[in-house]
Amino acid sequence: MVAPVSTLDPATAGGARIEIESRPGVEIRDSVGMTASSGVDAFNPLFDVTPAELIDLTVTERELVEPLYGGRIGALVKPNDKA
Repeated sequence: MVAPVSTLDPATAGGARIEIESRPGVEIRDSVGMTASSGVDAFNPLFDVTPAELIDLTVTERELVEPLYGGRIGALVKPNDKA
């Protein structure tokens, strides 16, 4: 996984607790010259959550973090990192 430190949250116990934000479906539906039929919607999440067991390494701008993370994510994230 590659992620900026500002997106890591050591206080969140697991991916199931992360709220995934969505963008308007029209950004996908009507982009790149493609147009869907009237009334068709599109799912357009801002990001997804990869299950922890599928992540072998996290690459940040500060360091590489290997599982088992222990307290390393918490030590990596500083109070000023959150946007």
